[in-house]
Amino acid sequence: MITKNQDPGLDILDTGYRVTYEQLNTLIAFLDIWRRLAMWIRSLVTSIVYDLDNKDETVNELFRIPSELYDTLRIFYGPTIAQQILNLLTNFITSVWRLVEAMKTGDQENVDASTQQLYQTADELAAFLAPINIYWDEQQWRSLLNQTIRLLIDEVVFALSKNHEQEIIAFNRMQEIASLMGSYMARGIIARSMGTEE
Repeated sequence: MITKNQDPGLDILDTGYRVTYEQLNTLIAFLDIWRRLAMWIRSLVTSIVYDLDNKDETVNELFRIPSELYDTLRIFYGPTIAQQILNLLTNFITSVWRLVEAMKTGDQENVDASTQQLYQTADELAAFLAPINIYWDEQQWRSLLNQTIRLLIDEVVFALSKNHEQEIIAFNRMQEIASLMGSYMARGIIARSMGTEE
């Protein structure tokens, strides 16, 4: 975490923009949360697909992330909104877990149900986020979340078929999308707090 010193802000390269320490910390916090979400989803996929004995610990870590997002969002939006986002993200993670388990066992009925639930939760999350910040667009959130779901499915398919090169490519792309989500969330919060357009 960067702490504020005497300097009122940092020049960002030669763009003419200045960023405060608080803004930089906001960006770092959201990037960290969303990238760790992608990383722990990857760990869950690996644990389930390869029958590792660390699934319980992995699941515990994965389910900590919504609470961390809650703690960070509560500062900006209060406990009620942060709780709803926590609930939606927890539902999303639960559906991810069910989907990966169903894909591993070849249970097509549960694969279909979990996939449908994932997309529904993504739609609900996008619809919930957009009205609370004028700098967040529902379609943008939906696109980012849907890309995450597609990449997750690709990653599991590649892992199950032992196409490790494509599995890694899918995960790397998922990390990129996670960075975009973290940045998008942070930029919206920063812009809203400044009362200016991006």
